Amino acid sequence: LYARPEAIQHQWRALDLLAALPTTPARQCTFVDAVLHLLRLPGWSRTAAERRRGRELLDQALRVARELEDDEKLAEAESFTGVMTGDETQFGRALARARHPRAQAMVASLYHLFLGGAGRYVDALVQVRRAIELYGAAAAKFEQALEINFGGRCWAARAGRLEESLTYAVRLRQMASELDDARLRSLRAMAAEPYVYLGQWEEVVRVAEESLPIAWEIGEHPVVMFVSAWLGLAYLKLGRRDDARRVLDRALGWGVTRVGVTVFASVYITIVRALVHLADGETSQALDVARGALDVADRNHYAMEQGAAHRALGQAQEHAGQREEAEASYRRSLDVLESIQSLPELAQSLLALGRFMLPTDPSEGRRLVERARTIFDEIGATGWSAEATAVLDRP
Repeated sequence: LYARPEAIQHQWRALDLLAALPTTPARQCTFVDAVLHLLRLPGWSRTAAERRRGRELLDQALRVARELEDDEKLAEAESFTGVMTGDETQFGRALARARHPRAQAMVASLYHLFLGGAGRYVDALVQVRRAIELYGAAAAKFEQALEINFGGRCWAARAGRLEESLTYAVRLRQMASELDDARLRSLRAMAAEPYVYLGQWEEVVRVAEESLPIAWEIGEHPVVMFVSAWLGLAYLKLGRRDDARRVLDRALGWGVTRVGVTVFASVYITIVRALVHLADGETSQALDVARGALDVADRNHYAMEQGAAHRALGQAQEHAGQREEAEASYRRSLDVLESIQSLPELAQSLLALGRFMLPTDPSEGRRLVERARTIFDEIGATGWSAEATAVLDRP
């Protein structure tokens, strides 16, 4: 029913009740299942206290799964531990331990989320393909569809494998129709991401406007936040600033009430809001918003978002006449993005710095823009390539 707040409330209550009951092997098994089920629910932790308690429950579930000698539950618990602690060795143990295809798929799924969060998108795609195949073998079509979207479509886009990302988006669309599920229908809107990296702004608007209303209806927060960001950017690129402000402010206002649920998704939309402030001539607000986005990205170690936030801050500082600070921010953006596997974001920062350098160092500026255009051409980002070409063609 996608009544997620109510589902989460019941799951927390179930854990409270289990804690009050006498310990038996059957109840210990139920306890582990309840913990793992809670952690699978989108938005299970809305406060710092809930996150702390979730970590404590996971540690307890690990101990119980070992005592029960249940390798499948233990493998999943180890994978969640890897995600929460940033310890990649947990996934190696979990992959070696899991035997059933569904358990193996769950481990691969959590592993690719870990790798993607670190900006290792090419590496993440290896685990995505494994998870998709395993869920297919287990006839778990709904879970397979989620992997196709949150793994294949997403990481391929961020890696610059844009045709592959669009192929995953088409596959997700077909499965959404086949399974007739509201969540999957809302996820169709996330096909906007590869179109953003292609620079095809009308296509971004088309796919976002089609399915974003479904995400609002069921409260699918990654879709609401990410797609609103991409749609806002597309509106901005198309000169529709009023529409950009409307869609961004609605999603940001909604996200504030769900801190802890949407923190990952909130960074990119905040970056886009800073760009709209710039377009409106609100330089001071743009500086504040860009710094806020960078602070969240830094505290949570979101590598790609760090690079994008440094770039947005550089743009705001440039508009404020703070050229020394702006160049430092642009170069920090490049440093971050050179260290991860995101060609589209790297090329955007090369373009931004090159454009910035052209008035004072034309040779260096052209070199940077030409490198950006080469990357855009390599990944098929025709819209962005045209933008880089326009910069180079200016007198």
